[in-house]
Amino acid sequence: QLIQPAHSWVPWWNSKLVPLAEHEQWFREHYGVEPNLAEHRYLLAGGDIIGPFIDECHKNKVAALVSFRANDAHHLEYSFDEKLSGGDAHSMTRFYVEHPQYRLGPLSSRNWKDCVHNWAIPEARAYKEALIAEVIEIYPQMDGMEIDFLRHPFYFKDDLPLAERSAIMCGFLKKVRAELDKAQQKVGGQRRVLGVRVPTEPQAWRDVGFVPADWAKVVDYFNLSPSYDMSQQTGVAQARAEAPNTRIYEELTHTTMTWRLADTAYDQHQYRRSTHEMLENTARLAYARGADGVSFFNFAYYRAHG
Repeated sequence: QLIQPAHSWVPWWNSKLVPLAEHEQWFREHYGVEPNLAEHRYLLAGGDIIGPFIDECHKNKVAALVSFRANDAHHLEYSFDEKLSGGDAHSMTRFYVEHPQYRLGPLSSRNWKDCVHNWAIPEARAYKEALIAEVIEIYPQMDGMEIDFLRHPFYFKDDLPLAERSAIMCGFLKKVRAELDKAQQKVGGQRRVLGVRVPTEPQAWRDVGFVPADWAKVVDYFNLSPSYDMSQQTGVAQARAEAPNTRIYEELTHTTMTWRLADTAYDQHQYRRSTHEMLENTARLAYARGADGVSFFNFAYYRAHG
């Protein structure tokens, strides 16, 4: 099982790099609004989210991985507004606000592709590298980590060659691999797993610099994801051909189609849920194309929501 500590901008662990109390004070002063997140209140009162998750997984003989969002854009489109909701305190960070030059696009844009950071800039990557190293250091008993490149799959200016993109990403992943190896040396146990969540459609691989043959030298598995709407148009066969010895999983999601009846809400959760037959057929196709297994995402939303 995997746990994602929110958007991976504000640490949902006892961080010394970005202490939560200091972050909330900055948010309070910068936006003039009181942070309002139950998770933050729980953490500030001494609670822990990741540790108990790992413990419960291990009690049930299930591997516990942390899934870290590499470049999540959720709510960042509001970062430079004068006033936000207190519920945005898990998304906005001082680092992001004070470094607008790291964005892929102009401040005037609210498009998620423009809001994310340009990973060709080492300082932009360094922030996430430091947070990853810290969470692994605090929880060396975790069984591994998945880097979620789907939140959101834009990392480079359009003119950067694919080879350079892949080299940057592999360099980043090698640093994560080194931190996981340190964790194993610290507390023992099996080798920690490193996986990546990347687009299942080959035409989207360039956006994240994904070259299966290159990445296979660094990571243990590819989690090929449609991001939200489940699809049978996948890159499993191509990834298998280019990385014959790497574990490949095709992601199944809670929905096969989404639509909006109106534009009055941020996310109205109007969608067709994936049926048992859809899920089984998608899995069979994935196995036939060379997948080692399937993964499951967003099934919290399978129930009535919103």
